[in-house]
Amino acid sequence: MLLGVPTWPVGNKKGEDMITTIAAIIVAWLLFAILWKVLKTTLSKALIIAAILVLLKIGFGITPLDIWHQLTQFAHTPSQVRN
Repeated sequence: MLLGVPTWPVGNKKGEDMITTIAAIIVAWLLFAILWKVLKTTLSKALIIAAILVLLKIGFGITPLDIWHQLTQFAHTPSQVRN
């Protein structure tokens, strides 16, 4: 107690601790499920992009550098049109 004010934890009852623990487990599980879905989606999209790049390289000889150059040129085109 500090100046007559109780400090944490207040009311250290087993029922309150159990509810807090269950709530923490539920929140942790929800966060894990959301993060798992995000990770799964990210990895699947990355694998799709990698497969497309490999197919472009093997089938047409287009390198990732060629694609990057084309994308940067595409990004500069609207600014050249405005001028």
